[in-house]
Amino acid sequence: MNTPADRDYMNAKAEAIAATLSLDAKAYQEQTNSRLDAMNSRLDSTNSRLDETNNRLDATNNRLDATNNRLDTMEQAMQSGFNSIREEVATKIANSQAELVKWMVATVLAGVAISTSITAVLINNATPKASPPTPIVIYAQPPSK
Repeated sequence: MNTPADRDYMNAKAEAIAATLSLDAKAYQEQTNSRLDAMNSRLDSTNSRLDETNNRLDATNNRLDATNNRLDTMEQAMQSGFNSIREEVATKIANSQAELVKWMVATVLAGVAISTSITAVLINNATPKASPPTPIVIYAQPPSK
């Protein structure tokens, strides 16, 4: 097999196999490149959709921040309103307590006056008054005959 014809045959066969492998490799590389290009386009599409989603989320966060600020303002206004109402109620309760004490003292004094008066009337009427002594009338007897 050292003959030049054999060598040429073997070299030709090796070159044919190498060419076939080279073509197969190029075809596989082109197929792989087309798949990678398709994947890159899908990733670019996904990235653009993610960017759009991020923009929407930023807008939503801005609206939520504005809503939180409005709620904080409303909470402060309500708290100040409740505080003023509490102060008014506390003042009215204090005034009502003073009025209540005044009326209770007046009622107790009136009750004492009424019970003292009733007791005095009952004592005066319970014991019979000594009636003035009845005058002693002496009749003169007519002279006897």
